[in-house]
Amino acid sequence: MRPGTPRPIPASDPATSAMPGPESAFAPAPDPTGRSARGGAISLAAQAAKLFLGLASTVILARLLVPGDFGLIAMVAPVVGFFGIFHDLGLTMATVQREHITRAQVSALFWINVGVSAALALLVALLSPLVAAFYGDPRLEEVTLALGLFLFFSGASAQHFALLRRQMRFTRLAAIEPTALAVGIAAAVLAALWGLDYWALVVLSGAEAVTRLVMAWTLSGWWPSRPARGAGIRDMLAFGSHLTGANLVGHFVRNIDNVLMGRFWGETALGLYNRAYTLSQLPVNHISQPVSGVVIPVLCRLRNDPEQYRRYFAMALGLSASLSMPIIAFALADAELFFAVMLGERWAAAVPIFLALGPAAFLGTTHIATYWAFVSLGHTRRQLRWSLVTGATVTAAFVLGLPYGAVGMALAYSAATLALRVPGLAYCFHGTCLRVRDFFAALRLPTTASLGAGAALIALRAWLELPATGFAQLLLDGAFYGLAYGALYAAFPEGRSNLRLARNLAGGLFRRLTGRWAPPPAIPMDRPTRAG
Repeated sequence: MRPGTPRPIPASDPATSAMPGPESAFAPAPDPTGRSARGGAISLAAQAAKLFLGLASTVILARLLVPGDFGLIAMVAPVVGFFGIFHDLGLTMATVQREHITRAQVSALFWINVGVSAALALLVALLSPLVAAFYGDPRLEEVTLALGLFLFFSGASAQHFALLRRQMRFTRLAAIEPTALAVGIAAAVLAALWGLDYWALVVLSGAEAVTRLVMAWTLSGWWPSRPARGAGIRDMLAFGSHLTGANLVGHFVRNIDNVLMGRFWGETALGLYNRAYTLSQLPVNHISQPVSGVVIPVLCRLRNDPEQYRRYFAMALGLSASLSMPIIAFALADAELFFAVMLGERWAAAVPIFLALGPAAFLGTTHIATYWAFVSLGHTRRQLRWSLVTGATVTAAFVLGLPYGAVGMALAYSAATLALRVPGLAYCFHGTCLRVRDFFAALRLPTTASLGAGAALIALRAWLELPATGFAQLLLDGAFYGLAYGALYAAFPEGRSNLRLARNLAGGLFRRLTGRWAPPPAIPMDRPTRAG
């Protein structure tokens, strides 16, 4: 047997049992589209739990803390997040993307992740006095030191998460994220009630990181072996380095506005801007990005079958947008009431910022599509090049909008996002089986239904002169929006097909939870779609 060739898996493969055996964790998962259907249902259920927890924590902590507390953490976040990009060096996605991988290779990648993350935590600690000096606030030194320590926990669990994704063990992944978030939120609320102010947000990050580490090691069933030379990871390091470079530029783009706002407009303005931006990213953080954990492993297995790849890509994009687009459209249509209920009256100044971010937020629900293509096809070098163009364009937009405050920067970001969308798609899809028209065809249904329902809600509120206060009113508005969205969605044939698929997946998930499990059918890949 050649070095680097995975050992054959016996007929009684432990991959079908409750805990992965010694080799099953390194073999690609069988039946990727069937696992995708089941994993999609499980992952979305987990994300619904995370979304609920996130919204609940936002409501509670916004009332226990002041905007300046969030602003302090937002000042440090770009610095810690910058170094956090390097904690896995893109090697987790290399583990998922690679067709064959050995125990020695994964162990080598693990020790690289651990060594790098430990060095990063030390480097952040050394830089903490400079962060405090830059903002002129001595409180930031200890905050930076604490948040930097959590980088080590992320690096020490990176390969365990990668193996869980590679084997598409979505039930276990779904158990980790909501549990860790719940532990972090509980710890943060207790800290806030004890009067720890901004430290409550630090406690949230720490408790969540430690819980994720413990659960990832426990549920993956894998322990690393000693590092060995000659494991054959050079090409994986190249893949990871390009992905890390692209992530680095992306992090810069996502945080340069926070740095500029905090430096020139102060912590209160940054706190308002940061909360508006965070709420605008709820669908991306809780739906689009987590769905990638289901979609990318399947696309990696289908990349040698262009037609199947293209159909699955279009279907996954349409379903992801069908869940994420209506959330942001509803929040924009009911923005004043949404902020009053979610954050309280003292956050009213964030509403114009949120509305200015609206176009970027709505279109941002689809940005994950190019990431799927770049990573699954192994085009991380191309991804790095495009991220440099994006970074330069968005940074220039932020600088132009800075003199006009938070609203000006939000409008500048939306304008840059709209301008870059089509060129980015053309560059990403060039030379692949994907086409730009497939992208827009897949989004026609969720876009029409989301915007149409939003327009109907705005018209209803204006006609009846409904109040902009009260949790009950927000629930009524949400019910009306949901009915309007569902009616418009079901008016299209593909919408009715998607709803039937969702019903089957929900039924399968219910049967699994109640002990009457019968696997739902695999995604019908042989059926042409509108986008195809």
